[in-house]
Amino acid sequence: MATLRNLKPDQILYKVRKEKAGHTTMTRQVLDTIRIVSVDLENEKVVASYRGIKGNYRDWQLKSWRVKEPQVKGKDILGNPRY
Repeated sequence: MATLRNLKPDQILYKVRKEKAGHTTMTRQVLDTIRIVSVDLENEKVVASYRGIKGNYRDWQLKSWRVKEPQVKGKDILGNPRY
């Protein structure tokens, strides 16, 4: 879990999210990388590049971001990795 005070510019973080697997009702897990652009401790904001788009994020949005890259625990029925 990432905290605002421990973040530094150009640091890489990871986020695991779920998305639909094609045109089915099944879901799969996707690992996204987030690059920290700048940290503003006064206003408690972070400017980060997530999926190629820069945005402002608050401290409560950082809770799902991970500092260490998650390890693959196995594969689902479609062969996609599970984290």
